[in-house]
Amino acid sequence: MKFKQVISYKNSSDQKSLLIIEPWAEQYSIEPGDKVDITGEGGDSSLGFDIQHAGDMLIVFGWVDSIIKVWRNGVEVAPSKQI
Repeated sequence: MKFKQVISYKNSSDQKSLLIIEPWAEQYSIEPGDKVDITGEGGDSSLGFDIQHAGDMLIVFGWVDSIIKVWRNGVEVAPSKQI
């Protein structure tokens, strides 16, 4: 059976927050009140997400051989363009 993990994140603040998916450095802008689901599949089933919070950023680390996707309202979200 393929390992899968899902976590949900809601930006409950009144300002944008930044979701960063590592180790790929993918960035997602999360508007106030928005909720996203972060899914990870594949790799070693003994591993899972590692999550860090820093100011207005949520940093989610995938595990070895994982495929991470971000969803909003059931639709996959593309990463924001990096500066």
